[in-house]
Amino acid sequence: MISKTIQRKIASGQIILYRRVSTQAQAGTGYADQLDTVKLFYPDFSIVQSTIYDVKEVMSGLKDAEVRMASGLGKVQRHLKRNPGAIVLVSDANRIARRPDVFELIKAQGLGHRIFDASTGMSVNDVIKNGAHIAIAKQTKAQEKSRLKGMKRYIQNGGEMGYDGISSQSSKGTATKKQLALEREEAVLNTVSQMTFHSRGQAVAYADICNELDRREVRTGQGRPFSPERLAQLRKKNPDRWKRPCDSYHRPRRRIRHLVKRTQLEYRMRRRRQLRMKRLLDATTYKLIWSNLTQRRDWRMQKPWQCWNYHAFSTNKYLRRNGVPP
Repeated sequence: MISKTIQRKIASGQIILYRRVSTQAQAGTGYADQLDTVKLFYPDFSIVQSTIYDVKEVMSGLKDAEVRMASGLGKVQRHLKRNPGAIVLVSDANRIARRPDVFELIKAQGLGHRIFDASTGMSVNDVIKNGAHIAIAKQTKAQEKSRLKGMKRYIQNGGEMGYDGISSQSSKGTATKKQLALEREEAVLNTVSQMTFHSRGQAVAYADICNELDRREVRTGQGRPFSPERLAQLRKKNPDRWKRPCDSYHRPRRRIRHLVKRTQLEYRMRRRRQLRMKRLLDATTYKLIWSNLTQRRDWRMQKPWQCWNYHAFSTNKYLRRNGVPP
């Protein structure tokens, strides 16, 4: 059924196109097939002219509502709230989700009348009213049972399943998981550092940190939004790494104060050394220097090269220059 609401939004360019595939292997052709389905029912549709956003993601439709709201579907809903005149368009209702609770959550948020299925022209509210979201869940379970039966028959007939290099893949996956965990923690610490700096060194509440991480779309390893409990566990696990971000405001100021104090102290010590050297020079007598000279001649009448002791002449010249009598 062709929806006039969808046709008007296509003509005015207020469409948010949402395309989802379950696995990365389906991404090569799945996105294009969904676009072709939309164009089949609405030939005037064009991504360039009809859409304001095009959201694509690889996500299983069986994921729970919390994960879906933290992924591309949640991003679509945020776009809807920022653009009151826009609607979301999907190729089929099962592209939204394959769980009834996700449909019901969208309706509870008041956005069900703005998310449409191109193949039937119905909104999410209409899908729930007709019970189509329950039918999608039943169909998904039936397909899963059918696949399990097919696998059992294949194994019973002598077929082999599995991969010989699973051990190497497991070790590689473990290393990748650790690297991703470090990157997530680094993103969290950067956020904490910036928020601490903007709050002028005051401690930032976990709830505010979670809201900022949600705005930046930083997720946990399970693809869920961060919670205060999760942040507390992360800080308890690595307390040393949290000290520097939580001190991002006061640390540079302590360094500046330290440098100023060191400079002032060095300046005072230098003045004291100069004063002590001056007093030492004032109290020093030069009679011992002249008494050690073996040749008592008038050095003023001789040239430097005529002196048998050039060092003594240099000493005499230095003393006369500084006003010290012989």
